[in-house]
Amino acid sequence: ACEKAHRWRAALHLLEDMEARLLEPSVVSYSAAVSACEKGLRWKLAVSTFDSFESRRLSPDVVTFTSAIAACDAGSCWEAVIGFLGR
Repeated sequence: ACEKAHRWRAALHLLEDMEARLLEPSVVSYSAAVSACEKGLRWKLAVSTFDSFESRRLSPDVVTFTSAIAACDAGSCWEAVIGFLGR
């Protein structure tokens, strides 16, 4: 829901809240947060969220990669796009 409403702040807050309650965010949770950042034109936050996703040893799926790449594309950050393609 946060993703479709471009509510990137709320999506990131939900991730933080889950962690504070010692709940383990899932691939879907992280993908939705990355996508919300992409829709909100916050490419740096999308990359940061993606990186924290990987640090939790979760495997990003096609949705996560697509959202992160789209966010970097919207931010004209081609170096980051190339970095994602190499992962």
